[in-house]
Parts: sequence; C-alpha cells; structure tokens
Amino acid sequence: MHYQPYYSQGERPRHQLHGVGRVNRSRSMSYHGAPHTVSVIAENIRKGQADPLVRQVAERITARLANKDVTSEALAIYYWVLAHTRYTRDPANAEFVRTPRVILEAILGRETPGIDCDDMTVLIGALCASIGAAVRAITVAFNSMVYRGERQYSHVFPAVQEPTTGAWLVLDPVAGDKTAQMLGRVTHAKIWPMT
Repeated sequence: MHYQPYYSQGERPRHQLHGVGRVNRSRSMSYHGAPHTVSVIAENIRKGQADPLVRQVAERITARLANKDVTSEALAIYYWVLAHTRYTRDPANAEFVRTPRVILEAILGRETPGIDCDDMTVLIGALCASIGAAVRAITVAFNSMVYRGERQYSHVFPAVQEPTTGAWLVLDPVAGDKTAQMLGRVTHAKIWPMT
C-alpha cells in the first residue's frame, strides 16, 4: 500500500486549525482531555529528540538521502514508521502515550508494535526533531463536541516544517493516503508547537 501525506502550504492546512492522557513507558491512565495528552506528547518528543537511540534510528532511516533535504527526511521517517508499526486504538476510557524509546525497542526487537495516533505523533515527532526538524502536533475534531466547556478533539498527527519555504508537511499515518479527505472533514483543529 502506498501513502502520500497531505502537504499544506503556509502556516496552516486548508482549514483554520484549533486543540488529546499520560503514560510513562507502558502505563495507562484515564483520559484528561487534549491539553493534558498533548503536554505528554510534547514531553515525550522533547525527551526523545535527545535520546541517542532515537537519533541513531533517524540517522539510519535518512542515511542515503541528500544533505539538508528536510522534506525527504520527514517522508522517509513517515514511511518507515508506517512499515514498522500497526495502528491499534487505546482501550475505552484509557490513554496510552508511549515514549519513542519504548516503541523503537519493540521495533528493533523485531516486533510490530500496535500504536495509536498519539504514539505515532510521538515517534515521528521525536525522530524528525532528533535530526533538527521543527515539529508541531495538530489536534482535530470531526464534530462540535464540547465537554465541561472544552472542545473535544479525537485525533492528533505531527507536521514538520520545511525550513526553506516555511510550509508544513502533514504526516498522518492513520489517515495515510486519505489525509486530504480527512482534513476536509475537520470541523475544529488546534496547532501545538513541539520543538
């Protein structure tokens, strides 16, 4: 199966983008809303970008690419994650957010870890950030659900900035080659800087 990530122009994809709980390693917790989950994603990306294992894997993935080709590096990492993981939802009322090291150790141990959108955001975000890319997470909603006065978001994915043009490359492994259609269904979104 071949995937093409949606490439947005300028600061935002086609829509106005507006704002997913906490687990260290493999421990789960109850869901506390998008801001809390995004804070855990950001923490895992920031710690992961400084992890020598994450850097080593990113270097291996991008070793045969031209120097300073951020778009090709990001796409190589995106396709590598697609080839080595399987999308699996979290259990109801629980949120798993794994560190990139935990996911990579499973992959390097010849496993195919089942991970969801927040884990994929962490893994792609940390791999790209470890080789110098600017990364953001984008949370999206497909309806207007509000709980306790806060907008509820049901999906998250990473985007990497192409430094020459400033454009953001949306890397959504869950939507895959249907990313443009998924973005067309978004009713609300929020951008979260990660690096």
